[in-house]
Amino acid sequence: APTAPPAGAMAALLELDTPTSSTSTSSGREHPADFAVGDSVRLGTLGLTGTVRFVGATHFAAGAWIGVELETAAGKNDGSVQGYRYFSCRDLYGLF
Repeated sequence: APTAPPAGAMAALLELDTPTSSTSTSSGREHPADFAVGDSVRLGTLGLTGTVRFVGATHFAAGAWIGVELETAAGKNDGSVQGYRYFSCRDLYGLF
């Protein structure tokens, strides 16, 4: 069964996308609750950018999760997982 990422793991993967900089820098945000729906983010290790569309608990795994609508079709879903809709986007543009 899937498990939640360890505390602080989101900071290694998700960074705020700062429009004034050509490179992303760590935002100091370590927990999903530090992000808000509408934030522009960069998934640093994957080189993907998108917009936060969901922050909170899910039915597919324990802990708090961040759902991102990607700018490209590099995701895994359309904002729904295992029959539960967390947010809406085009198929393969959603990622948790």
